[in-house]
Amino acid sequence: MKSLLLRHVGRSMLRIRYRLLVIAMICATTFGVLVGAYSAIDGLFHTVDTIQGGSQMADIELLFATDDHKNLPDFTQIPGVRQVETRLLLTGQAKLQPQGNVSALLISAPPAQFSNINRLKLLQGRLPMENDPQGIVLERNCASFYGKSIGDAIPVKIGYGQYRFTVRGVAESPEYLVAPLNPSVYVPTNGSLCVMFGADAFMDRQLGFPAINSALLRFSSPHAAEKAKAGIIELAQTRLSLDFALSRQEQFSQKFLELDLNTFKVFLPTVVLVFAITSVIVVFFLMYQWIKEERPQIAMLLTLGYSRAQLAFAYLLPAWVIILLALIMGLAVAEFDMWAFGSNYARAIGMPEPTLVLQPVYLAAAFLLLGGSVGIGMLLPLRSIASIAPIDVLREQSTTQTSHRTEALVQAARLVPGPFWLKYAIRNLLRAWPVSLVSSLAISASLAVTVSFYISLTSMEHTALGSVQQDRWQAVVDLDAPWWDDQIAKLQAALPHSRWVPFVKGGAQLISPNGGGLRVDNAFLLGITPRDQVRHVNLIQGRMLTDSDAQGIIIERRLAADHHARVGQPITLKVRGRIFQATVVGIHSSAVPGEIITLRPFAQQMLSLDGQFTGAYLVSGLDGKNAAALAHVPGIVRITSKDEIVAAILNISSHIWVIIHLSALMSIVVSALFILTSITFTIISRRGEYGMLRIIGYRDSLITRIVLAEAAMIAIVAALLAIPLAYGLGNTLNEQLTQVWFKVNTYLSWMDYLRVLLPALLAMPFATMPALRSVFRLPPTEILKERKFG
Repeated sequence: MKSLLLRHVGRSMLRIRYRLLVIAMICATTFGVLVGAYSAIDGLFHTVDTIQGGSQMADIELLFATDDHKNLPDFTQIPGVRQVETRLLLTGQAKLQPQGNVSALLISAPPAQFSNINRLKLLQGRLPMENDPQGIVLERNCASFYGKSIGDAIPVKIGYGQYRFTVRGVAESPEYLVAPLNPSVYVPTNGSLCVMFGADAFMDRQLGFPAINSALLRFSSPHAAEKAKAGIIELAQTRLSLDFALSRQEQFSQKFLELDLNTFKVFLPTVVLVFAITSVIVVFFLMYQWIKEERPQIAMLLTLGYSRAQLAFAYLLPAWVIILLALIMGLAVAEFDMWAFGSNYARAIGMPEPTLVLQPVYLAAAFLLLGGSVGIGMLLPLRSIASIAPIDVLREQSTTQTSHRTEALVQAARLVPGPFWLKYAIRNLLRAWPVSLVSSLAISASLAVTVSFYISLTSMEHTALGSVQQDRWQAVVDLDAPWWDDQIAKLQAALPHSRWVPFVKGGAQLISPNGGGLRVDNAFLLGITPRDQVRHVNLIQGRMLTDSDAQGIIIERRLAADHHARVGQPITLKVRGRIFQATVVGIHSSAVPGEIITLRPFAQQMLSLDGQFTGAYLVSGLDGKNAAALAHVPGIVRITSKDEIVAAILNISSHIWVIIHLSALMSIVVSALFILTSITFTIISRRGEYGMLRIIGYRDSLITRIVLAEAAMIAIVAALLAIPLAYGLGNTLNEQLTQVWFKVNTYLSWMDYLRVLLPALLAMPFATMPALRSVFRLPPTEILKERKFG
């Protein structure tokens, strides 16, 4: 008898095979997005960790003012320190392209160091050698972007010196997996920084002493490094003018990935949740309709002696088929999503090709979510078997019990003017208004999620661009060493009739009580003149600086949260070994982690740079003809125009748009499948009525107009509901992104809505075709058996 029951269920499943396939596809999308996206993010982090771990990456890097090697403290006296290496970092400009110079960084160190700590992975040629002082190794991003290879000569200007180096090799560095456009602009840009590695003998000879400004420290364990960091800073400041003590996690590559990929993690839970809810609704809709169609057969099977438990178990078979199909298709979707996301993202920021593997933990989580979604969706349809009695085989199933509210709605619909097909369509929707409303809500939810992606990304792009464009400068110039204030005339001479506003930059440590000890974090000091109103500050709390705020600071939001800083409260800064008390006047949101803005005189005092500046904003006087003149001014190491920053933001946004388009494509596919199933559910539930209209003489064209009118009204209501829902979701995503990185202001663009809602509305007629075919193919005898006369 069990075989008879299973054969019956199997034959019934063949009749609904397309419904099962649609359900499986929607569930597979949920499975694939969860596994693929999270595996890609883990794969990107794993790639960086693997490269850095295999390269003997330093646990802490100390950056300080250039000093003689003999003044370096003995860091090996700190417990846990296993290795100490020193080097000299020199910034300059390299002639790599005909139209201008490129910012360059020369890392000068003993040749043995390049295969010892922060080990270079040689891709071509050889490493630097003592007997070849002007031979260098190029970092892979620079070599690839500018097409440089072994034997090429590269002119480099460092300070007032002009040097000519020869490429001896190309290597991958664990420090420069992502190259920044500018330390003040947290946007990676391929080819923006050319990193070179050379033997220390050459620069020692040029300077006349073994100069160093960077120390690399490796510890016995990462825990030992974190524990000893405060002691390392304390010891370094006894003999060095320390700017930063950077842990491995604070390196640009690691920090940028952490901040940027966390923005994607904000999107994913919302996407997965909505897809899962959609899966539950689709399973419920279609399986409920199937159980309803099977009601007479189930009653007959009860008459034959099958128990309700046996029937429930047998009718659970589609759930296992859905899960199996969803697993097979979901693995393919996950693989595609992982590679599309991971590879495209890596190319966008100039990373090496990542190692991407589907992670077992996400596979297990997705399987549980899949099983849970299908199980919850099947629960109510299977429970309805308990309400079926053997006598139901003799009852008419067409009798429709309607509530007084439904009757009132139907009566009101009769007052609507218009042709018969429109009135009939409205009547149908109102007769089953709960189903119509749930269909519209579910469709609007799937559409709103897609729209919210675009709203959020548009908001991020506009916020980033707006922040830059509101700054009242045309370009920013960074110097290799501080200049005296009167030397601003050199910049004015290079660009006649130009206006410059100098600033001071440097490193500091923010100190606050933390339990029984102290919390010490790096901070990036920027000293400006508030009355010039050159730098736009995105304030969250407090106010902007004024010239009377002698020791006032504006602190970056995340740094303020870490140290429980409040507006009006004092805070402690340690700069190059000296303690300073400052007062928080404002808290701002910045793309640069740990940025502290203060008055230029206070920054000069803390950095011991009285009467000096480290860079300048060009407020006016720049045009395409005279921009090249700045590159010839000795001492300038980096020139970043506002146009370059805007182009960099748009460039990385374009790559992120590709990723968002892929995510949106999956969301649109889910929306389309859900629209198809919802419309099909609505039409098939009334196919007896449509069939009866055909029997009494109404043409197929009229039936088609009725069905299209129903679908159009459901789609229009869904689209209208999606507008505020998408705004709410987009705003929520932006608030979450603000917690992860910088404050994102919500910008609305009709294009974000139209690119999703318009295709959905245009596709709606096509969603009715399968159901219409089912209605037109239904034999009149079957219609009369159902006895559904409206």
